[in-house]
This record gives sequence, structure tokens and C-alpha cells, in this order.
Amino acid sequence: MTDESDLMPPGYGKQKNKSNKQMVGEYELLEQVSSSPSGTVYRARQNLMQRTVLLKTMPTGSEHKDMLRKRFEREIRLATQFSHPNLVSAHHAGEQDGLYYLVLENVGPQYRQWNAAFDAGFAAALGKPLITLHDEELDHALKEIDSAARATARNTAQVVEILSYVLS
Repeated sequence: MTDESDLMPPGYGKQKNKSNKQMVGEYELLEQVSSSPSGTVYRARQNLMQRTVLLKTMPTGSEHKDMLRKRFEREIRLATQFSHPNLVSAHHAGEQDGLYYLVLENVGPQYRQWNAAFDAGFAAALGKPLITLHDEELDHALKEIDSAARATARNTAQVVEILSYVLS
């Protein structure tokens, strides 16, 4: 388990419960799952409902903070509008001391694919060149991201080949 003092950015989420655990709203942070330009994801415990969830926070201190906040709010709205077995369900969203967060069902390692797709969409929205790298079984799920990419690859050797061509 990660040390609670290292979980959140300075000045954010410093609320503690009676047992001195780091809290965001009613959610006790257990460990950091992933971090990317679009946010940081934590495994968290909602004690009242006795369930483990994923809690995604918007990045802090970015020069694109207003754009990220709007994109994060759009992600929240979209997450609540859809219900499908292949989509991650949103349970709650909120703000604490300037930290925006979204609570999602705990889907385990599959969350990394969803977060990667969100990051790719963010890069495309900024007009950044994008190369996607994924297995063939994800072609359909990532078809919209692939269409925004400058190139797609199946392995790291292909990425190196693409970059070599672009940079030469």
C-alpha cells in the first residue's frame, strides 16, 4: 500500500478521517493505480457502501488547467449518460478544495486501456501528433482514436521505425 502522504498533490485532499487515512470526499485513498496527463487514478474505498472504487482526479498545476477542467467536466457528463457492459460506470463526481474528481466502478487492469484512450483524445484535441500502439483485438474499440493518429503500430519496433522515418 502507498504511503498516504504521497498520494495527493500538495494542498489537495488533505482531509483525514478518524483513523488518519487520506480522504477525498467520502472516499479513502488506498493506492495510486496510474497517472497520466489527463489525471491520476487511485483505488479507493467507499466505507459506507463497503466497496472499492476507482477515483480519478483532474491534473493540478497545468498551463492548460481551464481546458483540462472543461474536458474533465465533459468526461463526467459523458460517463453518466451511458450504461453498457463494455463501458466503465460512473458512480459519483465532486470537487474538494479545488480538486475535481470522478468515481468509477473498479474494473481492474482494464482501466488502463480506458485511461490511455482518454489521453489519446486529449493529445488529438491539442493538435499533438499521435502514434497509437495496441494489439489487433483493440482495433474496433480504438477506431476513433486510430483515425486521429498519424500512424498506428502493433509493437514497439514499428513505433521506432515510424519515428525514424519521421525524424530523418
